[in-house]
Amino acid sequence: MIQSKMKLKYVLKLIRILILLMIFKTIFENPLYCQDLNHNTLVLKHVAVYNHTSLGFQYDMTILIRDGYIKSIRKTNEADIVKDAKVLDLSGKYVIPGLIEGHTHLRNFPDKQLEYALRWGITSVRSMADDASYIQILNSAIQDGDI
Repeated sequence: MIQSKMKLKYVLKLIRILILLMIFKTIFENPLYCQDLNHNTLVLKHVAVYNHTSLGFQYDMTILIRDGYIKSIRKTNEADIVKDAKVLDLSGKYVIPGLIEGHTHLRNFPDKQLEYALRWGITSVRSMADDASYIQILNSAIQDGDI
């Protein structure tokens, strides 16, 4: 009985991981890089936004991003579209909060590791077993745009 419960928990955990991987695949099949510096306002329309409070997605949402900061998240039919904003229709795409990698080692290939982390939605990392001076150098390189 105990073994079957443990197996069930393990299978459910694997299913959750597979669902997350499918979501990541959907998001990153066609990566969106907004590098158009002429637009300081970006509107993402018709996206599904993950809500960590309800542990589910809110569909057909519009996200207003101004100067690199999220200003609003509303239902698409209630959202104001800002004049001169770059508007992207992302129907069928998902937006999730930045993920945290709690155990990594950046010393070997920090630039590649950080690039891959960002592609997978990881916005924060905790580098294990690296000394503080190395982390400071790495942080400076990130701030200077070298990485």
